[in-house]
Amino acid sequence: MFVATAEERMIPGRRPEMEAAHREAAGRLSGEPGFLGARLLHFAGGPYRYAYEMSWASRDEWERFWESEGFARLREPIDAQLSEPFTLTLYNVPVADAAAGG
Repeated sequence: MFVATAEERMIPGRRPEMEAAHREAAGRLSGEPGFLGARLLHFAGGPYRYAYEMSWASRDEWERFWESEGFARLREPIDAQLSEPFTLTLYNVPVADAAAGG
């Protein structure tokens, strides 16, 4: 398993739009080969910080998506809600909790 996490800072006052853009993204991702699931995390210590976590079956499947036009289309409505460019962090998952779907 492989996880890509986009750290995001929302423009103040755009929470409904931000969350709607991520719901739309999850729908688009569902048809991608190797895509396992995604979730939007809201930082408990402040109102504008989020992380969008995407799980993939393998790094190769993530990289194919990352290099495709689909990635840019996925990010466009999300990025319109951000006060600064997102940062991406990539993780290999050597041990996964079976209860969490891994």
